[in-house]
Amino acid sequence: MAGMVSQPISARDAALRRAHEFAKAQGGVFRSQQLQEEFGISRRVIRSQVGAGVWVRHGRSVLALPGLPDGLRERSLIVAHRLSGAACLTGPSVLAVRGLLRAPPWDALPETMEPWVIYPYRVVIPARVLQRRDDGGATMLGVRIAQPHTVMLDLLRFLPESDARNLTYRASGTSEWAGFMRGLATTAADYQRMPGAVQLRAMAALVATGARSEAELLAQQLLSASGLTEWRANYPVRVRGQRYVIDIAFPGALVA
Repeated sequence: MAGMVSQPISARDAALRRAHEFAKAQGGVFRSQQLQEEFGISRRVIRSQVGAGVWVRHGRSVLALPGLPDGLRERSLIVAHRLSGAACLTGPSVLAVRGLLRAPPWDALPETMEPWVIYPYRVVIPARVLQRRDDGGATMLGVRIAQPHTVMLDLLRFLPESDARNLTYRASGTSEWAGFMRGLATTAADYQRMPGAVQLRAMAALVATGARSEAELLAQQLLSASGLTEWRANYPVRVRGQRYVIDIAFPGALVA
């Protein structure tokens, strides 16, 4: 009726509206943890929305908008959220998530496509899709998945060299990957008869320098060429209880 004033929506309804738009932007699949952390939606409200059919539960922590088709893209999104870092999507599933592969046959990968590796559900870095025969890989909901270490080795072997070097620097400097990267030389020995072995050995040698960037590597090379030997790369120190890592340090001279 004319003259009526619309009532403002509640904070709860506003949060639910934002969550709905967020879900659509993610392809209709999302995690309950995202709703709690980003929109402040409680578990009780999530249960009520699922009970009312507003959202559909897939496993313990993954939700989806109702009416999603049962296609490779939708199943791949569900699997990616369920993995949450425990494994990676590979091959056709990744292309489907990126909207680059919309219909079967799923193993038909035109060379013009730009494939990606997803870890675990956000795009990380462009990479080649490797066509494997029967590598014993696992599947979930019919979607192929691989362990992160397997994907990392594939990236280090087959990315363009400059990208592989950048990935080596980044991975070596993280707590998650540092141990794996330190053992890369041993792994490279096991891969010596496989494609990409030469580049993998080169990345292992890069890890051994301790450099975390091309600039650090150049600095190390200049120091060595100058005959200086009393320096250490990535030297850990504590200052007022805080831990720092110095790129290049001369411990004896207290110079960083």
